[in-house]
Amino acid sequence: MSKLRPVCIIILAWNGLDYTRRCLETLRANTVFPDYRVIVVDNGSTDGTPEFLATLDWVELIRNDHNAGFVRGNNAALKRCPPDCDVILLNND
Repeated sequence: MSKLRPVCIIILAWNGLDYTRRCLETLRANTVFPDYRVIVVDNGSTDGTPEFLATLDWVELIRNDHNAGFVRGNNAALKRCPPDCDVILLNND
């Protein structure tokens, strides 16, 4: 049997605090995979999203001061993923 590869879950967020909170709560409650990490890229939210994310010790936060867009936001997070991991890209909604 082969070893399972670690997984990086990248979530892109721009405002939508309620969506982001629900996304993360659902992810946390339903993920049984043993080796995953969550990276959230906040693209300059102004609705309290970055402050909320900063309280979650199990989430790695990348905080942009402006909306860098989908591709640049995801690329910033991909740079932090180990080379041997699988990646899942999600939007907060």
